[in-house]
Formats: sequence, structure tokens, C-alpha cells
Amino acid sequence: MMGHGNERDGMQDGAIASRRLGTRIFDHIERIQGMHNADAVIAELTHFLDESGIDFFSFWQPANTPAALRNSVLTDRPHYEWMETIFERGQAEGNPVMNGTLGKNGPLSWTEMVRLPRHGGRLLPIVQAAQDFGINEGLSFGIQHRTRPYICAVFYGSRVDTSADTRIALHALGLFTHERLVQLGVWPQEAGATLTQREADCLSWVANGKTDWEISEILGISENTVHWYIERAKAKFGVPTRVQVVVRAIHDREIHI
Repeated sequence: MMGHGNERDGMQDGAIASRRLGTRIFDHIERIQGMHNADAVIAELTHFLDESGIDFFSFWQPANTPAALRNSVLTDRPHYEWMETIFERGQAEGNPVMNGTLGKNGPLSWTEMVRLPRHGGRLLPIVQAAQDFGINEGLSFGIQHRTRPYICAVFYGSRVDTSADTRIALHALGLFTHERLVQLGVWPQEAGATLTQREADCLSWVANGKTDWEISEILGISENTVHWYIERAKAKFGVPTRVQVVVRAIHDREIHI
């Protein structure tokens, strides 16, 4: 009898924990929907991620050529060394992480994705490269919209909670975070958009003679993040220097000085 009682208590405790998590997620979503600042939206998402053992995240757009790969990452908290490694090795070509999420209804763990019959073999070197940087697990899912590019959300870290409750919560928060950032103009609303708002902000300050460090202080983001945005903008225009990318952005009316 005691065994059955303990089992019922355990089930009740699990149900209570799930309800509490649901309440927390709805609170997060409500706050995100009321925010008018992109950095505040990212901070709200980050607060939940920290509690779930997730250190980094990225949102990826499709990229069909090696030159387009560096443009495909729409993100605010990536692991730069890992991403640079998989780009340099050509492991990101063909979008294996993104392809692994196609047709799936919710987040998949990286452990599950490397076992996928069609894409697992391409994903394994990416996951192994991540482990070299202490990234032991991740969760990925797709964000589909009728008029926008397909987006792959990737969340990863050293101690990621891959429980069912966390997957449900992360899926909901990822969807609403992405939607709010699109509404705020941080990411392109439709396929074919050139610069994101953050990229344009950084280039505008480059045009005004600011260094990456100075831009990071002005925008309240890290110096590495500023560098990443500028490098993405250079790749989008297919130019090698900061001067050239600023000239192209002004010419194409992506920025104004």
C-alpha cells in the first residue's frame, strides 16, 4: 500500500511541477509580447535558458551556397568558436541541422538527431565539434511561416535539460521570441530582406568611425557580437572590407548617414 501511495504522490508532484512550469512560460510569453526593445526580449528568453542549462542559442535561415552560410545565422548568443569551426570545415554546408528538423513537430535533442536515417551522418561531425568546446547536448526545432523563410532554432550547452516539459516550454518561448523580434524589425520579415536591424545599426556606427568596442558600448551588446554582425553584412554584400560594406549599404539605402 505504501508503494502505491508513493507512486501517486510522485505523479501528483510531477503534475504540480508541470503546471508551475506552464504558468512560468505564459508569464514569459506575456512579458515578451509587451516588450518594445529587442535586447529586453533576448534577456527574457535568456532568463529561462539559464534555468534550463542552455548556454547558447542560434536561429538559422536556409543557405544554399557556402558564401551564404555566414549570412544564415540570425542570433544573439552563439558559441562563436564552434560556429567558426564548422563553417571553416564545411560541415554546415547543406544545412544538416536545419534539414534534421524538417517535418518534425517539436524539439529534437542532438542525441536523437544524429540517429536520423537521412541526416544523422551529416550531423555527427557537427555534434562532435561542439563536444570539443564543452557543448554536450542541444535541442533544435523548425519555425515555419507562410511568407517568411524557414527558420531553425538551435539551443545548446554543457548541461541541457532535454525533458519533455523543457522541450514544450522551449518550443513555445522560441516561437514567441522569434515572432516578437520579427515584429520589432530585428530580423527580416520576408525572404529577400538584406540587412537585419542589428546589422544596419552596426554598419551605421562603422560609417561614423566607431570601433567594434565603441559600438558594443553604444548598443549594449558584446564586442564579439558586433564583429559577428559586421562580418555577416560583409558576406551578404560579397565584399572583404568594412569600408566596402558601408559603401554598399549606403548605396543600396540599407543605412543612412
